[in-house]
Amino acid sequence: MIAFVDAAVVLALLSVAAPSPPGALVPAVWLAFTTPLLIRSDVTRRRLPNLATMPALGLVLGSSAVAVFVDTGVKDPALALLVTTLIAAGGLLSVRLGGVGLGDVKLAAAAAGSASLVEADAAWALMVVAGAAGGAVVLAVRLRLRRVARRKSRCVDGVDGFASVDPAREVGEIPYGPCLLFGYWVALAAVNVV
Repeated sequence: MIAFVDAAVVLALLSVAAPSPPGALVPAVWLAFTTPLLIRSDVTRRRLPNLATMPALGLVLGSSAVAVFVDTGVKDPALALLVTTLIAAGGLLSVRLGGVGLGDVKLAAAAAGSASLVEADAAWALMVVAGAAGGAVVLAVRLRLRRVARRKSRCVDGVDGFASVDPAREVGEIPYGPCLLFGYWVALAAVNVV
């Protein structure tokens, strides 16, 4: 059943990516095929595998570099290179400060670069939608943390099983990957479909 759902999701995402300029299709197709894997991995294990994020980043950088020298239909490939580089650099700083994981940074840089290959407005839409989705997830996690803290204060440690709960799972690490991918696909749909 999971394979059927994944196939349906990939086909739907490919239909969103199809109207993109030819130079933007390679990273968009890669992201379409890896979106189900990335979402499932980030939600269940809080990991975005390098097997999916590194090629996405490489395909964006490669497509941007090729588009600088060859007309591939991309309006501003230099902007895509700049956006990818700036998000990767800012993300590395955030990783150093403990804000996000490195997989989130690679995915954010790849998604923003891929969106900029389609159109500059898509990169802005990605940031707005992904930021709003991420904020909603953070709010939900904070509310859950408050509820868990209240429950823990009412019981003796270990009676309800709290002593054996992994603190990261108890609080709920935040999976930003699905938020980034949601923002990416909404941005592409806004530019390509609407």
